[in-house]
This record gives sequence, C-alpha cells and structure tokens, in this order.
Amino acid sequence: MITLKGEKSVEHLTNTSFDDPGAECNDELEERIFDAMIIGGINEFTPSGDHEVKYVCRDHSGNSANATRIVIVDDGLPPVVIVPEPNPLILKRGETIDINNEQECESDHPVIIPFSAPVPLGDPGIYTQRYFCESNGYVAHADRTIIYDDTKSPDLKIIGKKNIVHIQHTPYIDKGATCNDEIEGMLDYTVKNPVNKDRPGRYIIEYFCEDSSKNNSTKTRTVLIDDGKILDIELLGDNPFIVRPGETYDDLKIDPGAVCLGDPDDYTLPESGTGDPLTLHGVIRDSTDAQPALFTHVYTCFGKGTFASVTRTIISGDVTRPKIILNGPQNIDHPEFEPYIDSAECKDELEEGVKPLVSIVRGKSALTATIICTDSSNNRNQTSRQVRLIDTTPPTITLNGHTPVILEIGQNYDDPEVECTDPGGGDVSIIKRDGLNINAKGLYKIIYQCRDSSGNTSEEIITRTIIVGDKDKPIISPVADIEHERGTTFVYPKVTCRDDIEGPLDVMRQGTVDIYSLGPVPLEYTCTDSSNNVRIMSIQVTIIDSKRPRIVIFGDNPIFHEVGKRFADPTFGCSDVGDRSPERSSYIREPRTTGANNINNYIRNAPLDTSIDLVYRCVDESGNAREKTRNILVIDSNKLPKIIFEANNTKLERHMPLPEARCVDEREALDEPITPTIIPNFEAEAEFSFESRVIDYTLEFTCTNDKGKTVAKTGYISQVNDQITHKITNHDTDDSGRLTPDAKLLNRHVQGSDYEDDGALCYYYTNGETQAVPDPTSTVDASTPIGMHFFRYHCNA
Repeated sequence: MITLKGEKSVEHLTNTSFDDPGAECNDELEERIFDAMIIGGINEFTPSGDHEVKYVCRDHSGNSANATRIVIVDDGLPPVVIVPEPNPLILKRGETIDINNEQECESDHPVIIPFSAPVPLGDPGIYTQRYFCESNGYVAHADRTIIYDDTKSPDLKIIGKKNIVHIQHTPYIDKGATCNDEIEGMLDYTVKNPVNKDRPGRYIIEYFCEDSSKNNSTKTRTVLIDDGKILDIELLGDNPFIVRPGETYDDLKIDPGAVCLGDPDDYTLPESGTGDPLTLHGVIRDSTDAQPALFTHVYTCFGKGTFASVTRTIISGDVTRPKIILNGPQNIDHPEFEPYIDSAECKDELEEGVKPLVSIVRGKSALTATIICTDSSNNRNQTSRQVRLIDTTPPTITLNGHTPVILEIGQNYDDPEVECTDPGGGDVSIIKRDGLNINAKGLYKIIYQCRDSSGNTSEEIITRTIIVGDKDKPIISPVADIEHERGTTFVYPKVTCRDDIEGPLDVMRQGTVDIYSLGPVPLEYTCTDSSNNVRIMSIQVTIIDSKRPRIVIFGDNPIFHEVGKRFADPTFGCSDVGDRSPERSSYIREPRTTGANNINNYIRNAPLDTSIDLVYRCVDESGNAREKTRNILVIDSNKLPKIIFEANNTKLERHMPLPEARCVDEREALDEPITPTIIPNFEAEAEFSFESRVIDYTLEFTCTNDKGKTVAKTGYISQVNDQITHKITNHDTDDSGRLTPDAKLLNRHVQGSDYEDDGALCYYYTNGETQAVPDPTSTVDASTPIGMHFFRYHCNA
C-alpha cells in the first residue's frame, strides 16, 4: 500500500528548490514500512504549469503500487488588465456603449479578454463593466465605471453652524462640509472666501460641489470675526406683543421697535422673522373673521466686529384657552408624610412655555389641588383634583433588654419586649411569636414585629435568644500531638466545636508554629458558649529534623585528570530544607587527606594511573550528614589510544565499502581493527544496508584501553536513484552504470517446465545510453528443484 505524504496537489514557485514530501510504502506481508521511489522530480528549473510526480513502491515479490501528486509550478507573475479610457465613462440618456468592447491582458502569455457581461443601460445610476484575465494560474480583473443619465445635483451639507461668531486673533478651523451624490456617493468639494482671523468683519464662505455629470450644488456659511467691542440692543414695548380681537395693528402704531446701544455702523429693524409684520396692517383680528396667529420678529444691531439680537413675539387674535394635561387620574392617592408636587402641564396652541399655577388646600385626610393655566392673551383655564392622603410609612422597632438571655431551669422570665414607634403618631401593636418553656432545657427564640393602625408592619424583624438550663461545656473535636519536619509547610489542624444546645461554635487558637525552630510548640484551642461554659484543648507540635541534606556534584564524575597538573575542583552543592546554611567539607578517602591545599597537592603529585576518591560531606545543625564521592583518574592524555583510518572516508557514496580503521595503543602494544557502530540520524530502515534508500547515517568508531577511550565519527549518505530496484552487492557494479529490470525481480515458476528470463538493461550516466545485460549465469529448467534461485546480472564499466 502506498500513501502520499502531504497534499495531493501542491503549489511551487519557479527558481526555488522544491522539497518533495514523498510517499510511504507499507507492506503488511513483509511487515515493513519504507519510502517510495520518486519518478519525475521538480527542481528550480522546472517551467511553470501543471506537472505530475509519480511514486512507486515494490516489495521483494515484485508487486508494485503507484501514486501521483500534481505540482502546480507558478512563475509568480500575475497578469495585468488595462481598462479602456475614459474611466469613469459618462453617458447621457440615449447614448450607448459598444458591448463587444475587448481589452488586452498583459502577461507572459497575452490574451484578448471580453468584459463579463453587457451593461444594461436602463435606469439612471452607476454601472460596472468588468474585464477578466487568467494566465499562469492567476486570475486578474479590472472594472470600468459607467455613470448613466445623472441629472440630479449632489447633496451638499455644511458641518456645524451656518452662522458663527469667532473671537479675533484666535485660530479659526472650519469644519467644512459633506457632498453626497445619489449615484456617485461621497464627492470632494471646493471652498472660496477663507476667513482672516485677524481682521474683524463678516465673511461669507462658499462651498461648491460638482459630480461627473456636471451637476453642482453651492452652500454658504457666515463667520463674524468679533473684535470684542460691546454692543447691546434693547427691545421697546411689550414682549410678547398682544393684538386683541377688534384691534388693528395700525391702532397700536405698528411696531414699537428696538434701540441699538453702543456705536453701531448699521441698524436694521427688523432683520428677519417667521412672519411679515406688514400683513397685520389694516387687518382686524377678531373671533369672527380671523384666525389666531403668532409671529416672531428678530431685531439685530451690527458693529464693526460684533452684533446683538433680540426677539419679539406677536400674538394676534388669541381667544383660545390653554389646555390642562393632568398626567394621571383626576383623583389620586399620595403618601401622607411626603411633599406633594402636582404633575399637571399647560399646553397652548400658539405659545410655548405656559406654566401651571397650583394651589393646595390641605384637609385632615385629603387635599385639593387647583391647577390654573393662563397664556399671554389672558386666556385662562382651571381644574382641580382630589388627593387622598394615605399612611404608607412602616413603624420602627427597637429591642429592649439584651440577647441572648441565660436562664436556670424553672427560672421566671419577664420579657421587656420591644419599643414600637409610628412616624405618624398613630397606634401601634407588637406581634410576638414565643415558644419559651422555662421548665425544659434548650434554646428558644422570641420573634418581634410592630404593626401600626394602617396595617404597615416594621421592615425589621427582631429575634431574642433564650437559653434555659445550659450547664454543659461544648465539645471540641480531639486532635493528637503532631511531629512536623523542619522547614516544610505546616498546616494547622482543623478543630471544630459543637454545643448540645447552640450547635456549632467558633474556636479560638493561641500559639504559632515556627517551622525553622526545633523543639515543642504548645497550641491551645478554646470554645465558649453563650452560657460562658468554656472548653479548652491543648496539643503539642514538635519540630524535628530527621532528613539528611542533599548533595549535587558539579561537573563530570569520574574526572580524568592530567598527571602533574593543578587540580581544579568543580565543587558540589549542598541544601537542606530546615538548615539554610548546612556545613560543607571535603576529604580524600585513602589516605585520608583534608584541607583544600592538601587535597590539591596530593592530586597534583599523584603518580600516573592513580585512582583517587574525593569525598564531599554535608552536615546540618541537627547532625544529619550525607556524603557523595567523585572518582579522579590520573592520566596522560598522550597515552590514550588512537584511531587510524586507512583512507579519508568522511562521506560515502552508494556501494562503497565500509571505512576501515584500526585501534592503536603503543603502551599496551594494541593494534586491532575496529567495527563501527551504525547510527541512523532520523527514522531509518530497521536493518542497515548500503542498498537502502536515501538515508543519513553516522558511523561511530570507539577505541578503548584501561586509561580511557577515544571516539571518532564519520558521516554517511546513501545516494540512490529512483529507478534502481535490484539488490546489488558491492562487486556487482561500479560508478559507471546501474541496472534497470525489464520485469519483476521475483518471478514464480511451476516445477517441471522450462523458465525463460525477462533479462535486464544497463544505463550509463555519462552518455545516457542503455545496453542489454549478458545472460545471467544461473538457469532454471524442468529439472530444477523446488526452492528460491538467484539470477545475477552485471554491468561492465
């Protein structure tokens, strides 16, 4: 069975190396997994396009399996589409566009491409003409915009206020405008008449916007640069100004006007308003021949760099009363002790801001609220509502005496109960739930609550606890004395306490454990119930040190030390959970030698081949000790054995013999051949063979004498061509040629008949020629016995 590694179709960029993930062969009968051979590889020179890479698996019986991977080689150069000019294209109603328009696709392989579809020029709007191009695995497109029958002006809106007063000499930043076209979307705009912040006066900023079809819009903003001079205006006459029914505006001498205070250069009266004041001349405003009306007149004074405005409201022929909106029912309930604010509103047809006048008359259990609404024309409306005052405030409750109360069995108890208070001064009563039995031992609870005459109950419920006949001490859960290892985390034992009447009680602990201080530590646990019955339990925590320190030897062990040289001790580490600074020392075991200088002198003067035991010792303050030994071998590195290679075999090719090496030691007269250890550098075949597939190996040669060992390594790469499938021994061929079979390597033949072999071919790397292999030396005929027989083929160089 053959399985592709990685995806079945992959992409690859030209001019880069291709890392083939390969395929895996799994032969269940032969019980082995191996890599498939690759036929038709991909490299950096492979041209762009789709290429097939084939993988072949063959077992020892000649059975084969195949798999194919598609490699899409891409040159990395996408096509480019050039859209016809102009873009966008403006068309008026009735004009058409050539729907067969084509455009060139620029790439390594130019092609002529049409746009995606005809443009249906129907309703006004924006249409898109799209061109596609596909080349070397890339697809590109470009769009052409067509604006058709656009006759609507864009929508130009000023951002911010249209009229701005700005202080002279301070930075002015215009907020600009937005221009949105129904067809083209957001457009740019231009600005004329910029503001000079240092020159007082009025500036008219003009914003202009135009779409591709030449439809345009214009908006202006007025900016007044204020020089800071004070200017004010005073309104003459009444405001609001009332023209009553039957009166004419002429009778009232037209408009009272306004006065500009200061030193104005110009005075306009009025400058703007919601109504034309001349329409009131000679018109009688009464209830029979005219409708009520409201006018607004604005008076403005302009100075050199500032202005002032005032507004007058003119109400003509108003005979309609304002409406009263109660915002609720006519008669309502209201809490007795809270201030009452009526929610009614006034609404007038002409005026805004008419406020209600509310008068309140309070009775014993209710009040009357009278609401009056009057407009500027003295039109008046009035109503009233009844407000019933109700008591919603709960009474308060306070416990008299204390809790808990301790009684002997049979002892009488005079309950002081609770104090109830009603904010309204009404009658209150006590609600009491009492199950006390003074003749029976136990815990009892009396529950109190207050109620006033309106049925309001106190929000708080108070409980008094009564304990009768409690003489017994509470029970503390027993805990045994504890021995604890010094320096380790100590967890205080969980101690519980329970009273036969009150249930679980809190436990107080006295005493603290110091995990680094050896010796006993007393802990006392106390539990007290409400009757002052006390239970005390004491335990003892003893801090002990029973663990030996830990030693870590730094550096190699054993150490090969050069004879006659000064010894540099890599030393050791010592730690103890309880003792932060255990005592450290070292000595030579035999002969016993102590002191750093003495140890160093002994090792330096030790003769060749001496084996020395250097002992490291660590003792904590409790006397716990631990020792570890480092072995020191005194050697002469010039006397270590040597590995001598017969040839320089640092990289081996297929079918080359294993490197030959010898282990030589002049001191011991040692001279013998070495067999290497074969180490695969990644997951390889189970059995090494120079006929294996491409596998990376390391050959390790080891030479040892009684003073140490020498190790040498050489690399090996088995280089195999995909088409080689024969098992060829070292003397079968040389570097000039290789064998390729014309048939299965393993054929099955029935005994008793002649066998005709399919033969083989020799392929030569140097000239690419093939040559038939001479007939094999073996034969199989009708007399050949049952069994396995080998045919050997040979290529001549």
